[in-house]
Amino acid sequence: MKFVTTITAVILPLLLLLATKPIDARFLRYIWKNVIKNKPVENDYTSIQQDAVENYNALVQQDPVENYNALVQQDKAVDEEITQSAEDLMYSDRRSIFVDGTSLDFVYWNSDLGNNKPIIIEFGNEKQIINHWIRGKPLKVITHGWLGSDENDKGVFSIKTAYVDAGGFNIITADWNRVASNIIYPMPAFFTSEVGSIIAKLLENVVNLAVIDPSDIHIIGHSLGAHVSGACGAAFSLGKIGRITGLDPAGPGFEYVSLRSDHLDDTDATFVDVIHTAIGTAGYSKPLGHADFYPNEGKPPQPGCLESYTPSAIAKLSTECPSWDDYTSGGCKNNNKSYMGHDADPK
Repeated sequence: MKFVTTITAVILPLLLLLATKPIDARFLRYIWKNVIKNKPVENDYTSIQQDAVENYNALVQQDPVENYNALVQQDKAVDEEITQSAEDLMYSDRRSIFVDGTSLDFVYWNSDLGNNKPIIIEFGNEKQIINHWIRGKPLKVITHGWLGSDENDKGVFSIKTAYVDAGGFNIITADWNRVASNIIYPMPAFFTSEVGSIIAKLLENVVNLAVIDPSDIHIIGHSLGAHVSGACGAAFSLGKIGRITGLDPAGPGFEYVSLRSDHLDDTDATFVDVIHTAIGTAGYSKPLGHADFYPNEGKPPQPGCLESYTPSAIAKLSTECPSWDDYTSGGCKNNNKSYMGHDADPK
């Protein structure tokens, strides 16, 4: 909690100013070592400045001739670190500040095209996929979370591969890596609503092609992508999205140390199902949808969790229960049962 609070209170405001105000490299290094790597915070920036001055003075008090080269090397190293750190983080930050249709990469897939010949969708020119569209089949839209991209086919996009292999689906992957790749988590977390709105506009353009009804659209999002999916459903203006599945929705910035109030919820689609797999760490713990699943109490580790979602996976039968303790004590054995994952049923 202390880690996330520090991230929100300190780093987000700094990065919002970073485009015009470079930050001292010693300060950046301090944040990285003590905050990003979740090490105990050591006093504040004042102590860092004092340490630097003390180290510098110690060299000056020694023989100036003997230590001249050491002073030169120290100044050179600090100058280089300031320049590189500022340039790297400024570039990363600027990619995240402005979000529009060019910030995302959309790709269309189906079983006829296979996993090696997809169609890249130009935002605003969605009609290019009409000739490849499988009529009468549902649409799966898949998106990733923080630091993710569609280049990692072992992450959430393994689900895309499974749907392509199973056949009978239209699939669109939404890669928002230009925003999500920012290592300072609050930045992509803050922009989930904007990213979701862009996906919603693309889906509206696809619906206007008369190839799909909103009720046949199913959006699947992992981590921050779950909230992106919810934002997409909330922004979609041509009816109600049929289904949204949130896979381990992110907790930081939404459930605690809130950056946004508009997280995934049961108003974002006709049916919203959520699988919680990291509560107590990075995942959202409270129920968010019409059906919330907590495999293995919803806590990590969860080996094979993404693979278990795919249409080819063996369906996981779940039991409705108010708590894990009630479940383990046998108090819910006669309660309603429901499948988790691809086969989840709103009924």
